[in-house]
Amino acid sequence: MIWHEVAALVSVWTTHRNRFLLSERRMFASTLGNGRVYLGVILFFFCLWVQHGMALTVSFFMVMYTCGKALA
Repeated sequence: MIWHEVAALVSVWTTHRNRFLLSERRMFASTLGNGRVYLGVILFFFCLWVQHGMALTVSFFMVMYTCGKALA
């Protein structure tokens, strides 16, 4: 299951990498381009969080809840 996600990540990165490398100089020449790059990075991590982080967050809060119940 995790290998499918890694393969999807690698394929997405390789397809977008060429576009980023081509427009990198143009993007870093303007602040609008920098904002676009940061927005893309934020969106990428948000998508990662939607896929993995929700389960991680739920399990984290379950662990915190059980630890709190055990300590209290």
